[in-house]
Amino acid sequence: MEIKTCEQYVLNQLMDTENEVYVLSAEIDEFEARCAKLEAELKARDERDASKVEHEIRKEGRAKLYRDGTGYRTSVSRGGSLIPFEDWCMEHVGYPSQRCGITKTEFIAYFEPEFRAEYEELAEEWKAEQE
Repeated sequence: MEIKTCEQYVLNQLMDTENEVYVLSAEIDEFEARCAKLEAELKARDERDASKVEHEIRKEGRAKLYRDGTGYRTSVSRGGSLIPFEDWCMEHVGYPSQRCGITKTEFIAYFEPEFRAEYEELAEEWKAEQE
């Protein structure tokens, strides 16, 4: 279109500016979408890192509570025979476990994997000595 009047010039400038605004709006939308995606990735990474830290804290805390709530490595035998797991656990739990506000039975149930591992290790050592 050939520009002949001032009105045509202004209208042409307005249309050019409108097109430029449209293009820039599309770019802004694209950048906002990329920004949202990067923020989501960053949040996921932070949560993953926090969960690793949280996992380690829980693991160390659990180990400390177990150590604080149990006595020294008590014997798994009495009178030349292996005592039952449940009896050994009751003897092995020390007073500090009750400071957490839980009973011995609750403490043993919560830490059963740790108790089992320690009992089995001591039982194997005892059996090896018997041979």
